[in-house]
Amino acid sequence: MKKIISLLICITIMLTVGGCRQKMTEVDRLVIGFTPETDSTAVQEFSRELTNSIQQRIYDLGFSIADIEIVFTASNRDLCQQMEKGEIDIGLISPMGYLDNKSSHIKPLAVTLTLDNILESRDLTYVNDQGYEIQADKAPGYYSFIYVNIASETGRNLYDKALNDSLKWNDVKDVRWCVGSPASMDTYLYPSLWLNQKFGKGFGSSRRTVAELSNVTSHLGYYEMMSRLINQQCDVICRYADMRKEIRFEEVIYNRYGSQYDDMYDLIKVIGVTPRIYNNIIIFNNKSISAPYQKALLQVLQAIGEPDDSVLRNINIYGFQEISDKDLGDLQDMLNLFDK
Repeated sequence: MKKIISLLICITIMLTVGGCRQKMTEVDRLVIGFTPETDSTAVQEFSRELTNSIQQRIYDLGFSIADIEIVFTASNRDLCQQMEKGEIDIGLISPMGYLDNKSSHIKPLAVTLTLDNILESRDLTYVNDQGYEIQADKAPGYYSFIYVNIASETGRNLYDKALNDSLKWNDVKDVRWCVGSPASMDTYLYPSLWLNQKFGKGFGSSRRTVAELSNVTSHLGYYEMMSRLINQQCDVICRYADMRKEIRFEEVIYNRYGSQYDDMYDLIKVIGVTPRIYNNIIIFNNKSISAPYQKALLQVLQAIGEPDDSVLRNINIYGFQEISDKDLGDLQDMLNLFDK
């Protein structure tokens, strides 16, 4: 009996003294990779503050990182190759760069949050009636809108059919489209995905993209596209949500239409909303980073993004939201759409 009591006392002392002590996992080095698209000067300016913040926060989660190194790669492919070799642990890359170069072990961990317009709904009635109320907030991505000018007969016809969900391929294929570069996500690629999801029948010869439209003017700038739409020099344009809020054309509208239309929202309407276009993402190698370590890194990244004075603000990042490959399904469809 005395032995049992003595054992209980020892256990109690151990729990009291060391029970709250977390088992520490020692990590020699964490290498964070950035692609050429990243502002390397900005990253270098706050790299010390960033590394210190990561080391301090992850220590509380049971990981002690001796050294954190920040590197810049020559390309997206180079970043992914170095990660596969174990030379880089986590990296910041565009979603398209990830899908173009991913290997079996590289996975998405989180998407960056930036100040972009949040949509509560992709419903056209909401987008058109409440568009002016859409506020900038922390978002993991953005949307592209398909815009028309309802002062023109063509624009009004397209808008009415869109609201009634009766828009057909023949309604859009021959009207005048003004778009950006074929490499532009919001003015060409995702509008193409919208066209195919709405009017196409898959890929190959059945696809429906900007390339299959019969009357397209491309490589236009944002201001030029909106100006042409207001002046009825094109029937449809594509641009981020909500462009009508950020570019003021009230004087141009008044000079063109007098007092017939109050503002951009009264004249320019939306007939389509693309799938979400994700911001840059954090990727990691699950061959070299264990599940607990991955979870801790995600928690640290999300925690760093919370304060208003976060070091991430220097490269326009306001935090991170966890994602997986399935969240990038629309992007994969878009890539498949243009796969030769």
